[in-house]
Amino acid sequence: PALRRLPDMRGGPGMSAWSMTHDGFDTVSVMVMRRDADEPELTRRIEAGEPYFHDLRERWSAALRAAHTAIPRPPYEPRKD
Repeated sequence: PALRRLPDMRGGPGMSAWSMTHDGFDTVSVMVMRRDADEPELTRRIEAGEPYFHDLRERWSAALRAAHTAIPRPPYEPRKD
């Protein structure tokens, strides 16, 4: 798992860290921490059985498929050895 320090995002004024890490195939950890805070405002584990986890997995998979298909083919022919 990795903690990411992120700039202010959609969390609003004072939010300085928002991180989601994939702990394996069945858990996602979320942490939100306000700027200059000593403790996280929110820590949460999203388990595979939760509807939100299923929604995240479906959306992430769709986004990856869309990104993959959007990559143009290289402008050269493959080598013929």
